Amino acid sequence: MDLDTTERAELVRTGNHSIPRAIVVDPMTRYMYWTDWGEVAKIEKAGMDGLGRTVIIDTELIWPNGLALDYDTQILYWADANLDKIEYASVDGSGRTLLETGETGLLHPYALTIHGDLLYWTDWQNNSVFATHKINGVGVGGDIASIVSYLVVNPNGIEAVGPNKQPSAENPCEENNCTHLCLLSVTDPRGYSCACPLGYELDGTGLDCFMSPTSTPLPEFGSCVSAGYTVCCVTGYCAGYPANCFCDRDCHARGDCCFDTPDLCEDYDSYLIFANHFFINRCNLDGSSLVTLLIRQSGGAAGIEYDLAPGQEKLFYTDYVTNQILMAHLNGTESTPIMEDDLEVPEGLAYDWIGHNLYWTDSFWARIEVMDLNTTERGEVLRVGANTVPRGIAVDPINRVLYWTDWGQVAKIEKASMDGQNRVELINTDLVGPYGLTIDYAEQKIYWTDGVLDKIEYCNTDGSGRITLISSPGGLGFGVPYSLTLEGDYLYWSEWDQNSLFSIHKTEGGNVTQILSGLVVNPNGIQTVSAGRRIFGENPCASNDCTHLCLLSSVSSTGYSCTCPLGTRLDSDGISCVDDPTSIPEFGSCNHYQDCCEAGYCAGYPPNCFCDHDCHSRGDCCADVGRICPEFEGSCRDANYTDCCTAGLCIGEPDVTNCYCDITCLDYGDCCSDFFEICSDARSNIAIVKSVFVVSRRCYPNSDSHCPDLYYHFYVIFYVNFNAIFFYHYHQYL
Repeated sequence: MDLDTTERAELVRTGNHSIPRAIVVDPMTRYMYWTDWGEVAKIEKAGMDGLGRTVIIDTELIWPNGLALDYDTQILYWADANLDKIEYASVDGSGRTLLETGETGLLHPYALTIHGDLLYWTDWQNNSVFATHKINGVGVGGDIASIVSYLVVNPNGIEAVGPNKQPSAENPCEENNCTHLCLLSVTDPRGYSCACPLGYELDGTGLDCFMSPTSTPLPEFGSCVSAGYTVCCVTGYCAGYPANCFCDRDCHARGDCCFDTPDLCEDYDSYLIFANHFFINRCNLDGSSLVTLLIRQSGGAAGIEYDLAPGQEKLFYTDYVTNQILMAHLNGTESTPIMEDDLEVPEGLAYDWIGHNLYWTDSFWARIEVMDLNTTERGEVLRVGANTVPRGIAVDPINRVLYWTDWGQVAKIEKASMDGQNRVELINTDLVGPYGLTIDYAEQKIYWTDGVLDKIEYCNTDGSGRITLISSPGGLGFGVPYSLTLEGDYLYWSEWDQNSLFSIHKTEGGNVTQILSGLVVNPNGIQTVSAGRRIFGENPCASNDCTHLCLLSSVSSTGYSCTCPLGTRLDSDGISCVDDPTSIPEFGSCNHYQDCCEAGYCAGYPPNCFCDHDCHSRGDCCADVGRICPEFEGSCRDANYTDCCTAGLCIGEPDVTNCYCDITCLDYGDCCSDFFEICSDARSNIAIVKSVFVVSRRCYPNSDSHCPDLYYHFYVIFYVNFNAIFFYHYHQYL
């Protein structure tokens, strides 16, 4: 951008699968340099007008972050935060030298700068700024020196400010006839070249700009005019059926987009993204070119989804440790929470790419929820029920149906309209731990994993035609399948026994291919980022009068229904929401420690009525019964159930005494004979190995005779037979 005129131009399109990061310029020599964190990590240079592009370093790089240039010596310095190295080389790439490594005290370098004989850098590991000699690596006082430490958050960019940092020189652009931008150039004999804003081209004089004749805009999902896909953006691609033209973010709403051409569109390269606790990664479909997009220090990254719409290009993921749903760019940058209130164990994610709604499961509260990504309105789609543990979820916006897996007392796979209506059980036999779920939209089949039975199966979307695709006891080389996704004729899944990714033909089965192995931690949710996988169609919610949420519906004649947030209900007009005092949500007020549901109890400050999954008898939520809230005594309030142990939960069939401490025990025998004992499990593949109880007494105003004042947190760390480690947090008021 020209700071005098604010004119803006594009210099270099770095290409598919590239992630340009740091950049430095040298106006004296008229070159610029940048690092690339992409599929092939590298350092490049070009003239400051974008011409004469050259790769100077492309080996032994993974995360080249920082970049600094010593103008006097013409030496380029860079930091690699994955390899924990600082290196330097001449600006032509020769004379590459290692300056600092993890062995010399380097931890997680980010940005670099030079002043005099010293090199300075920021470090994310200990939130500090360090310095060392720029050639021999001897720091201030003889070693690497921390000159600023104990910063509150990670330090990012850094620059040294001094009179010698920006030496003056002749400016070829002082006298020029460019109508828009003048850029320094190493290839033009004038020492500069003229540039134009996006959507414009230089004319024959090389000075003036005119609107490009190929800049006729087309809507980002405009139709390709024939089966040959012959209408496409210059930088876009055609994909899907019916054929759609995708104008990617480089031309979206800016010109040079979507014009008639006899050329066929180029294929879009699909790839995999997956979460494995501390990382969000991407790789090719054959497992090559593994790139870490972002890092989660919490270690709770689980479900993952994406939006490939031009101008959006986002990924979404759940974090079951911080209890958040987050959004980032598809390249992993700018990760930020988009939902973090009243979440306990958010896991499965599903994106409605037609209605622009994000669905998720919360296995702790046993419910499916949704958020409008345009308005951030949030609503409850389904309360799955007592003794249920909803996990995986997938949506089919074309047919307006959602599917989910349930790990609960009765394991099953269900479907419903995307507005929660017309709920149907599809599969409820020969299941124990169904988690991963994906849809073959073209063939109308659903695939799922069972992490306990070590199977992958599929069936028609009505539950018929069930087929076992692969089973571990068959000796086919995989252990515990977790999440899965589909692309073309192949199924891809994450696996916990070997910390690997696998693939197999979606119907023929046969040979299992291990496409990626040796991951540091278990891979969780996995998705194929593919333009052709998602079929676009009419969005009934594009024109609606809903005051809060519009959800696609397979039941409603309009193709959608209006939905309201928790604690409200639809008014008689069917579009607006009003408060519903008789249907207070499960986090609703207990009305001064009173009016709990039959199976609920009062807890929290301010007190809340919990009407869910503690006893089998749920009752109406928070009806006005005119009585004091009962203390939780470990008793089921249904005559069909015998008292459980203190702080246990009641489950099972009538006249059968079964207690469990948390979701891991389910109903496999007597559990919690003493609250501090370890739970047992008849399946022998789940065992609690450590329990930590934090007890605190909290007195509320005028509460001695009303609600309890003893509160505990129950943290459970347990392992499954395939050595995967989990963290589970359960809380209860006594």
